Amino acid sequence: LPMPRADPRKLIIETAKWFNPDDWHHLSAEGHAVVARGIQDILLKRHVTREDNVQPWKHGDLCASWFATGACDVTHGGKMKAFANSKKGQKWSLEIASSDDFLEIINPFDEPRQLHLSYMASGPPPSIYPKTRVHFNKPGLEPIDIDPTSYIQDGHFVHIVQTMPVVVLPPLEKIILHFEDVDKGNRIPYKGELHPFRLTGYAITSHQDESFREVNSNTFLDFSSSIESSGHG
Repeated sequence: LPMPRADPRKLIIETAKWFNPDDWHHLSAEGHAVVARGIQDILLKRHVTREDNVQPWKHGDLCASWFATGACDVTHGGKMKAFANSKKGQKWSLEIASSDDFLEIINPFDEPRQLHLSYMASGPPPSIYPKTRVHFNKPGLEPIDIDPTSYIQDGHFVHIVQTMPVVVLPPLEKIILHFEDVDKGNRIPYKGELHPFRLTGYAITSHQDESFREVNSNTFLDFSSSIESSGHG
């Protein structure tokens, strides 16, 4: 968005129409139009031409999301529930409410692949969702902790989907993931209720190098999606 130099009071009046009046966080229809025109201007100035020759991914990948539909084609424990309503329809997640709940993932490729999990997160801290430890049934695969917290610092409540790399899958094998609530006893109810960890999908991508994994396995905001729901319950 353009940020004209002006008296702050005039600037607020001039730019208020770019934002949703309910939260001043999301863009209004006019704000989206301003951004679209800005992108178009950049493309025109740089003489970018359209390229329709799309090639397949070199090594292959696989992804699934039940966030918009509730349709999940992998074996799992836990319950698929609609947890929010918005103008775009219901939002769905696989609720992980006990240590017996699980997710079964199969790597269909004949090479190791990186597994990413997508889950609901909220912010600012503390999150309404519990920090969760993911355990794997195959020896040698170390557990990893997921922090479902958004650290976006803009003063507004955010409720979003985040995605995080969790493990490298062996080729052509089935792995079962179990989930442990590591916040038990330390959580604060949100609107009188404790919310379970909520999975919204997964992705299997090409195996990254060691340095890439070390950086991103400890950075919970990497690969974050900006999908947001209007409901918080």
